[in-house]
Amino acid sequence: MPNQNNEISCNLITPKWLSANLARLKELEDDWVTTRQGRWIKSQYLQDLPDKWALSSFAMIRATIVGYLIASRDPIEQTLSRVHKIVVDKKMYRRGIGCALMLDYFDRCSNHGIVDFELKAMADYSVANSFYRKLGYNLTGVNIGNDGELRNIYKRSTAID
Repeated sequence: MPNQNNEISCNLITPKWLSANLARLKELEDDWVTTRQGRWIKSQYLQDLPDKWALSSFAMIRATIVGYLIASRDPIEQTLSRVHKIVVDKKMYRRGIGCALMLDYFDRCSNHGIVDFELKAMADYSVANSFYRKLGYNLTGVNIGNDGELRNIYKRSTAID
């Protein structure tokens, strides 16, 4: 899963950058939707969540946006962060982009004192479920979303007991 060609750069998402690049993010979202995830509207992308602008990033290869990750800190459990969305250009799968985004995310979280991580994946989306397990996430439960879809809940911790 490592970035073998070192051409991927991960950069912080800012509200200004997001507004300027929203069309590209929505274009990349097309494959996300094929997994029965709902499309996001502009206000969801721009919603201000705790530490969202410190934890979210986009990946580039040369001058092309090839993926992005949107995350935030839990407002109550200050050591917990959730990935709300991770998207990779379907033409660029298997090139380490998702891994680069997640490793960048873990570094950003570490710099902000976050040691616990949570995310959800469609229960039947085996590629994503396998990816999260390889990153050290453990399946801790399932839930049914407002859309009636079954999702796996994954958690990971780097806390020292």
